[in-house]
Amino acid sequence: MDRAFVLAEPADDNSPAVAAWDAKPAATGSTSWSFSEPTSGWVTTHPPTTLKPGVVYHLAAGAEDGSGSSGYVLFTVEELKKMKPGQVRIYDFTRPLPAGEPTGNLKQQARDENNDFMRVVSRREFEQSPCY
Repeated sequence: MDRAFVLAEPADDNSPAVAAWDAKPAATGSTSWSFSEPTSGWVTTHPPTTLKPGVVYHLAAGAEDGSGSSGYVLFTVEELKKMKPGQVRIYDFTRPLPAGEPTGNLKQQARDENNDFMRVVSRREFEQSPCY
């Protein structure tokens, strides 16, 4: 992965980035960086704006040439504030699927997906699991 970005939900292909970063060289395996002071080869390409309470954000990463992409994670400012060092927020693909697709407007669907499919695990659990 050599590119990461944050969008505000509901996001589509025309959504403006809230923040964006590039990695040189491309990252392999797991990687992390600070939104405000990236390290480990990550550089800011679009400085982060102030994240707003109550907004669901979408963080994703991929390869600039389109050769690969990561999963994504949804989060709110409130959820980030609850996290402790050594924790990772993930899209939990191991959870049972809900009976139906989220309904309501796009913002409500993003909130439902955030509430139903995201969870926090330790960095160790994240790095040792093939499912995340």
